[in-house]
Amino acid sequence: MKGKMDGDALKKFAINHVEKLVLGLVVAVFGLLIYKGLSIEPFAEAKNPENLTSTANQVMTELETTHWEAIESEEPRVATVKYEKNVELSRDSIDAGLQFKEKGFPKSRSKIKRRDPEIDAPEYAPQEIQLVAVLGAFSLNPPAGTPDPFEALEDAPKMEVEEEKKPVRRRPRRQPRGGEAGMMMEGMMGGEMMMPEMGAGEMEMGMGMGMGMGGASMARKLDPKYDRGYRGAGMGMGMGEMGGGMGGPRGNATQRPIAYTHQFIAGTAVMPNELLNEAFQDALGDATGFDPRRDRPKYIAFRVIRADVTDRDVSELEEPDDAKILAEEGDWVVTTSNNFMNSMYIKHWAGFSPEVISPEYMDSVLTMPIPPLLIQDYMKFAVHSLVPLAGHKKRDNNAAVEKTPVDAPDVTGPAVGTRLDLGALQNRGPASRTGIPGMMGAEGMMGPEGMMGSEMMMGSEGMMGSEMMMGSEGMMGMMGPDGMMGSTVVVASEYKLIRFYDFRDSPRRNKFGPQPGRKYVYRIQVAIEDPNYPINGRFAPPLKTLDPDVLERIQKRTMLDAEITKKEGSTYRTGYLWSAWSKPSPPASLPELSWFAGGLTHPEVMTSQEGKSFQKNPPTADIVAVNWDWGFATERTAQFESATRGSILDNPSFTDEIVNPSTLEIKQLDNASVKSRGVLVDIAGGENLAALDAEEEPMLAPGKMLLFDENGGLVVQHEIEDAFRFRRYTFADERERLQKAKAASTMPEPGMGEGAMPEFSFGGE
Repeated sequence: MKGKMDGDALKKFAINHVEKLVLGLVVAVFGLLIYKGLSIEPFAEAKNPENLTSTANQVMTELETTHWEAIESEEPRVATVKYEKNVELSRDSIDAGLQFKEKGFPKSRSKIKRRDPEIDAPEYAPQEIQLVAVLGAFSLNPPAGTPDPFEALEDAPKMEVEEEKKPVRRRPRRQPRGGEAGMMMEGMMGGEMMMPEMGAGEMEMGMGMGMGMGGASMARKLDPKYDRGYRGAGMGMGMGEMGGGMGGPRGNATQRPIAYTHQFIAGTAVMPNELLNEAFQDALGDATGFDPRRDRPKYIAFRVIRADVTDRDVSELEEPDDAKILAEEGDWVVTTSNNFMNSMYIKHWAGFSPEVISPEYMDSVLTMPIPPLLIQDYMKFAVHSLVPLAGHKKRDNNAAVEKTPVDAPDVTGPAVGTRLDLGALQNRGPASRTGIPGMMGAEGMMGPEGMMGSEMMMGSEGMMGSEMMMGSEGMMGMMGPDGMMGSTVVVASEYKLIRFYDFRDSPRRNKFGPQPGRKYVYRIQVAIEDPNYPINGRFAPPLKTLDPDVLERIQKRTMLDAEITKKEGSTYRTGYLWSAWSKPSPPASLPELSWFAGGLTHPEVMTSQEGKSFQKNPPTADIVAVNWDWGFATERTAQFESATRGSILDNPSFTDEIVNPSTLEIKQLDNASVKSRGVLVDIAGGENLAALDAEEEPMLAPGKMLLFDENGGLVVQHEIEDAFRFRRYTFADERERLQKAKAASTMPEPGMGEGAMPEFSFGGE
């Protein structure tokens, strides 16, 4: 009974005093917290923000101060290498259980988030657009059974040289050894007379005979030195076989290539490749998940737009707007498409002219191949003043660069073209590498018919996949102390060459094609693969490694792509970033179809009578008027000798000698006509500059001619500038060789004539 009473007493005590127990516990905890707080070390005065800023500034000043004098006085530091220990360690066996889990490039352990390269700034846009107007003949593969129009023409007859009055020359002070007979003997070899100053090849051309690649040909041919264009198999020897890099003939052997007229504007520009590499390096070089195969500039497409500035200034043009371009509104229109380029490259072109620029500055997407331009020099539009030529490391920007005026005629379709659709890059799934609608891009540019696809790059050592070669740059990964891949050093060329062509087309087939008589300016934009959202989703970096702004952008882009994929029924991935638009190019126009080439001029001849001077003969000039023959894809020329002021440079009906661009054979075209509608206005030059006696060989001032062209504009032709074309059009070399041959053949034989050697007699008669 007593124990029960004690238990009840305890319960009663606990009920009556529980509040006191809780209060005691709270007081104890509060006391403990006060004790802990009082025992914390107070904040050091030296670590307040002002003192920390001062300390940081002192450290920075110390880092920027040069300490070379102190370091120079120190003893050289010698690294001690324990070779014996290293050899001993190298002989140890490797643990058989060791496994390498990482494949390919080691992953970076950096915690820096991945940002977007800021490539939409103006300095990363294409730079320095240069335009050249081209008119000429391409070597194309025609449809089966298409006849060559030159086959219906007769070979031009053998050139005959008329008797010409020899110019007065200064007599030599003494006869050469051996007299004229000695001179004659220098041209003799094995009993046959060789033409002076001629080699075997020149002799063949001078006699009007040539050997074609496919067999013997007796037709006259153009002197090979005037052939500066593409030469494919069976077409002789031209610059096309002497270049380097990509190029050469293609097509079937049963159908011989035929020359077709092309009239277009060729453009070149440079992409600031080195700056782009630096932008990628700044944004991604030290970021999480850096991969040098992905995190570098990879060009996938470019587009060119054009605006007509015939009746307005470039400053009046509006900025490009994709919505207006797609709606075919506004100032800017597209110029060409990858479908058209594919059609030209794969189906029509008979080959490519060899590359002339340094391979390091080429890109399989940006650098369009050089077309098979016949006879004419394709160097005029295939190069850029900032890009080095093949065999050179860097172009000298201070070197003189030949500038071809936009209306230069000597620089070239069937006239076909299609409008560029500025739709986005479609069908770009992991396993889809199809063409890019509306783009001149890696996959769309070249197809499987013996051509190079998107995964191929052009380099000096041949072709290699883009994942292997990484363009034409070399990459070196930098290992950190932990042996992991960190930043990368990119050995990049300063620029990549952009090359494009804008072909003339019939307005009925393409209302956006360039037309004669109009002036145009161009702008270029380049698409670069998005390193944070690549075209191939398998190479995409993890979302957790992205910067918040980048993550938000990619999430929006992914949702839009998913909607398009659902609508189109095929994988759609917008894995590219656009550069800024380039600045507008200088104005350019399609070349004219008529032009002139000036030759010698003869000054006026004066006479005096009764103390007054009168003009006996007016000044004259030798000039060639040229029309382009669209059907034969060659020039029709009419030479006007001794033309005077006011002469109309037209010849309505004559027999012309035209050159087949494909074979260089000279053909005879009856009932030809040249209607240049040009008028010779004035003549200058031709005066004798020699200040010696009349027997001195004349040194004449270069001739210049002022003319009205067919459009009523004034043009100036210069004898020196036109010498190459004038001599080509008039077959001057062939005529001169024949004159030399004729002069050599009429020289007297020994024992005959004035220059005969005396006969000596030993003994009586």
